[in-house]
Amino acid sequence: GVIGQQSTIFKYSGSDIETDRRFLLYSSKLDNDQWSVFSEATSVRISADDGLHTFYVKAMDADGNIDQTPAKCTFRIDTTQPIAIIEKPAVNEVIGGKCLITGTATDLPTAPKAGQAGTTDFLEYELKIHSEEGQWGKEAMGQGGKKDVLSVLQPIPKVLQNGQKDELLRIGKHQVSAGSLATWDTDGKNGIYTITLTVRDKKEGELDTQHISTTSVAVFVDNTPPTAEILSVTDNTPDDDRLSGVIHIRGQISDEALHEVSAERSEHIAEYTVECLQNNRVKWEKTEKFLASGMIEIPDFDSSAIYGDAIIRLTAKDFADNASIPAEVSVFLGNESAKPSVQLTTPKDSDVITGVVEIKGTARTSGTLESYVVEYSLQGGKGAKGQGGKEASFRL
Repeated sequence: GVIGQQSTIFKYSGSDIETDRRFLLYSSKLDNDQWSVFSEATSVRISADDGLHTFYVKAMDADGNIDQTPAKCTFRIDTTQPIAIIEKPAVNEVIGGKCLITGTATDLPTAPKAGQAGTTDFLEYELKIHSEEGQWGKEAMGQGGKKDVLSVLQPIPKVLQNGQKDELLRIGKHQVSAGSLATWDTDGKNGIYTITLTVRDKKEGELDTQHISTTSVAVFVDNTPPTAEILSVTDNTPDDDRLSGVIHIRGQISDEALHEVSAERSEHIAEYTVECLQNNRVKWEKTEKFLASGMIEIPDFDSSAIYGDAIIRLTAKDFADNASIPAEVSVFLGNESAKPSVQLTTPKDSDVITGVVEIKGTARTSGTLESYVVEYSLQGGKGAKGQGGKEASFRL
């Protein structure tokens, strides 16, 4: 059988043809220990480590005859608690969407003998989700700005009403070691939640004890995207409708999901990205990580290599990887030095030409040349187009 504690009492009795059992003496031992001194005691308390053991007892009558076939009882002691560990998400981590919960839910085996395979009485593990009301700590950011340093202060369980219960996420019947325990779909949820892992072993008989281990982590579920707004885009010549040179961008980003948990806490955004696009191509990009939400002064960028219509785009992303709707402003960048230039080298102006004529020239731009067009006309005209790289020469 299985004994669920390290100390237990064995009771025994014997018989003899001539000696009354009241006058029998007994000697006992555990495993390979020495036999005890014969005595009248009919019970003994033994203590042993987890594992497989054998208890032996023998009797001696009044004439000194000793039982040559001792009685024995083989049993297993199991006092080992199951192992319950939640590795991911980390304590106080901000999560969203589908969250993979990983960890360990096992029961260590008790070995019958050295070098032999052990026996485990693992029964199951259970994952539950509980919604909490609480306050986020003021120490919102730690060294290096890691997102798992947000702290929850004194979470208070919500009052369960109308038969409401904790959400049972999963009951697993197989052991897991540093692997996947369950996937939690947090869609539609926001706020502080507690993930609780409970691991149980079996109760095998009356003398066994069911062992239960529990661990919990508090997390912040955020499925609300942050917001981003471009407040102004200016250069050093505010009286000119065109922008050029160094561009100054002011914006605002916020995360209302964290604000709803605690108005005292300084909200934080994981990162923002600002871009300048032309013809759906990124001409300039800047990403800043781990900053307080609110008004932001975006680092200036030199637009001198860009000419023409462009879009300034600002996007924010929170710790749960929720991205804001991009904020966009259309601008015209009038950097004359970046304006494309063309030159015809053959034929020259006023040349008289006949027959097949080779047309030569150059098309240049400070960026990537997307296309050029060469046209000639005579009574209705005809045209030709070509494509090139940063600098192109062409012939027709």
